[in-house]
Amino acid sequence: MVSVDITARQNNANGMTRFRLEGSNDGTSWSMLRDSIPFVGATKTPQSFAVSSATAYRYLKMTALTGPTANTFLAEINVFTAKEK
Repeated sequence: MVSVDITARQNNANGMTRFRLEGSNDGTSWSMLRDSIPFVGATKTPQSFAVSSATAYRYLKMTALTGPTANTFLAEINVFTAKEK
């Protein structure tokens, strides 16, 4: 299993409230990994979101879908994968 940890900015909780994750091997053709994922901007610690590891991807795209303002911001995005045996 793969997980994506996203951390909100520490000084502003008005970022996105829902987002989508997509994966690609060529940066052009994208596959949906998860859609309309809830995100809590007031949470100051990393929020972890599981993603299936059935297919490997070279690129990850995160798209903010909704929020209280027209723009959004984050502090960090980290991707964790399981080591092959």
